[in-house]
Amino acid sequence: MNEASETELVRKALAGDLVAFSILVRRYQDLAYAVAVGVLSDFDLARDVVQEAFLCAFRELRKLKDPSRFAGWLRGIVRHTAFRALRELGRVRRLAENMSEP
Repeated sequence: MNEASETELVRKALAGDLVAFSILVRRYQDLAYAVAVGVLSDFDLARDVVQEAFLCAFRELRKLKDPSRFAGWLRGIVRHTAFRALRELGRVRRLAENMSEP
């Protein structure tokens, strides 16, 4: 099944085949990580973002209109998740700064 097309894997995953989705994860994890690192410039946070993005992709897979576009769709999810993480990190840093002021 590792040689299966992106479209075939997405269709199988939609039908409940967890092995097919795990193949998609292995196939695109490096791409997802590179996108996350590019946005975040933080290797550890990028790993967390990629995990969250794949979970989101799994939950929202039925929303993918064209299974052959999985990679681009996933890239968008990773970017969105990374920017959300950046916003949250900014909020936490501002809160920490405010708490340290007299």
